Amino acid sequence: MLDLNDVGLFVQVVRSGSFAEAARRLGLPPNTVSRRIQQLEAQLGT
Repeated sequence: MLDLNDVGLFVQVVRSGSFAEAARRLGLPPNTVSRRIQQLEAQLGT
């Protein structure tokens, strides 16, 4: 099932221009952002 939080995370990555900046803005470790985007890609088949 698609997690809307992960979609929001993707939007933040696009808006900020990088995983590291999105992580900083969201207060998350960069590896968490990367892992969640990988999970989203797997769910979407990309």
